[in-house]
Amino acid sequence: MPSLGGTWYLDRQRTWSLSLLARGEAHTRQRFTSRKPGMDLHTDWGIAKTIAGKKAIWDFGLTGYTQWQLSKDTGSGATSTALDHVYGVGPEVSVFLPQNLLILSLRWHQEFDAVDRTEGNQLTFTATGIF
Repeated sequence: MPSLGGTWYLDRQRTWSLSLLARGEAHTRQRFTSRKPGMDLHTDWGIAKTIAGKKAIWDFGLTGYTQWQLSKDTGSGATSTALDHVYGVGPEVSVFLPQNLLILSLRWHQEFDAVDRTEGNQLTFTATGIF
């Protein structure tokens, strides 16, 4: 899964940022079938505003993702000739607590324009400790 990404700061104080990550995904044959899913391209992006306080550093932003199937599934288990895709977008808030070496993040994405796959909402809570 080759990946490439970066973050660009939009102001000198580095309080506004724009991030992008792209990943290519190649698949092998599925176990117990002759089906091999096609290749995928995934992107994740976000634009955020950082607000630094005395006890916490907050990030507020808009994030999103895309998932595109680039090649068709193959093998006798392949049931669809459509290339699937989906898009998601929504708000995210995160806080870094330096005294606790802890990062907390809450993100919500609304998916839309799904083709040949499910579509829904995604709520993600992440807690990351730094040791």
